[in-house]
Amino acid sequence: APTRATLITVMLYDPQPRVRAATFDTLASLIEHTPIRVWMAQRRSTRGAQGFVSLSTRVADAVEQLHLGLAVALRGERNPTALEKLLGCLRALFHAMPYEAQGNEVMLLTLLEPGEGGCGLGEILFRDIEAEARQRVAAAAIEATVALLLGSHKHPVPAVVKFVRRELLPHVFGPDQGVEGWPLDLRHTLSIIGGVFACCPSEVQSIAHWEAHVLPGLLAAFGSRQPEDRLAAIALVEHVCRADQDEQLATTLAGWEAVISTHLPRALKDVNAEVRAAAATAVAEVPASTWHCVPGQQRQMCVRSIVEVASAAPGGSPVRMATLTALGAMALLHSFKHDAAFLEPAVPIFLAGLDDQNTAHRCRAAIAIANTVSTHEDGTGDGPPAGSPLAPQVGDQLKRQLLEAVLRHCGDTDKVAAPALRAVGFLVAALGPALGAPAGRGLAGLARDLLLSSLENSAAPKVQHSACSAVANIMESSLFLDLNEDAKLLRALVRAATTAASFKVRFAAASALAAAPNLSPEISTSLFRTFAAEYLRLASRKHAVGPAQAKHVDKLLAALARVAVTTAPAAPDAALLARVRETMSEHHPELVPKLPVQDNANDE
Repeated sequence: APTRATLITVMLYDPQPRVRAATFDTLASLIEHTPIRVWMAQRRSTRGAQGFVSLSTRVADAVEQLHLGLAVALRGERNPTALEKLLGCLRALFHAMPYEAQGNEVMLLTLLEPGEGGCGLGEILFRDIEAEARQRVAAAAIEATVALLLGSHKHPVPAVVKFVRRELLPHVFGPDQGVEGWPLDLRHTLSIIGGVFACCPSEVQSIAHWEAHVLPGLLAAFGSRQPEDRLAAIALVEHVCRADQDEQLATTLAGWEAVISTHLPRALKDVNAEVRAAAATAVAEVPASTWHCVPGQQRQMCVRSIVEVASAAPGGSPVRMATLTALGAMALLHSFKHDAAFLEPAVPIFLAGLDDQNTAHRCRAAIAIANTVSTHEDGTGDGPPAGSPLAPQVGDQLKRQLLEAVLRHCGDTDKVAAPALRAVGFLVAALGPALGAPAGRGLAGLARDLLLSSLENSAAPKVQHSACSAVANIMESSLFLDLNEDAKLLRALVRAATTAASFKVRFAAASALAAAPNLSPEISTSLFRTFAAEYLRLASRKHAVGPAQAKHVDKLLAALARVAVTTAPAAPDAALLARVRETMSEHHPELVPKLPVQDNANDE
């Protein structure tokens, strides 16, 4: 018997089902409103020699005890109402826990592995539960299972993959499908399949049951009169599209072209607003490889459907938000960016979205404009060039119209200002050379003042990053920003590249300095000394950076190396150059030949 009353002991030992159900609700609320993901993703320190226990260790102990308690309850709870609440608690826990972090997968095994005389999560659907409660318990179990699968989308967990292979797939696609005790309706079946696609898409394809089970159910759900079924079909489409970003599955699935070109556009015109919003969100996830398989006429029909939905949706509505997101994602793809049939109706939607009273809608509209005029594949200015300066269909008049719109919103909230600044950089770089020297310098000067103000006055890293990226884009495309004559902008970039708290801001500032053409010998020598020392310092401390920041540190280190190479004077400090050459040969050997040749005679 427990020695003291806690939430765990109450949920395990209280004789009243209503009390146990209330306890599960309380635990779910605690899980949802505490930063468990942040706490459990950190490395846990060992217990001190003098009995000191860190907060991370205490939290880990409590979460581990919670898993053990829920596992015992899962195997012993027989009351349908309490069991439904228990599964709701598990759903909240699966949403919150980073099981991919070191040491956390063991906790998950206590819930998934069958215990002595009990069962794991996968067997909960086969319990002998009275008929009227079976649907409610099954729905709660499926929601918990889908939460587990979606939680391991980005970082697959071996225990989850094993659970999918052993528990889910044999029952979803095997001979026991639909037997009594597995009360899956169409919506729940598609939810499970969508979760499997999000977690391990190759498993669904390897079973070769797409044509036999998945596609017929998907088409039936699209034609169902129940909005819940249509939402489940759209959610499955979204999961497949997300999986296709890495697995290239969609191009091999039978009937997928018809789903994207016919059924998804129909869902955009659904009578239910929630279905329309979900369909637009799914369109935003369709990758380029899938759009290439869709005929041009069908693509245009999809664009017209989204534009019609966006035009009819009231300002501030979720449907308007979803359509702006979809059009913005499509604007990144060459098949749409270079298509007048897309740009002509989409750009007015973007401009109208910038004037929306809803901040999130203005943000999505600004992102869509930045994607439309972007010269990089990822729309941020950090990715590889897209292959052309701007879409030919974006004429000078339309560029000016877009530039005027984004300039008005560079002083908006941080979420709106950041993509607006990126768009300013792309548009000024495109418009400046076409306007000629006087007008081009005036436009570049206006952008320079705006970007400098953002660098100096904004504390938001995303705004500073966008300002630095915009400076780099302008300097790469024209000579209207000259750091030799603009000491203030030069100092701001150097300060951001060396002292900013965000590695992404430092990378963007260093990239802007590396793009600066024809720097004077005095400025080059000063920059070389500064950035060579910073490069050496960061390279020596690279091993101390956490895994979450490692990618950004690698990009910053490469940018610092480019600055050191482009600013190295003809006769640099011999000792400093030797140290840079030695470090660069280890981290960036491809840049070593670009360093100036050291004069050994002078050194002696």
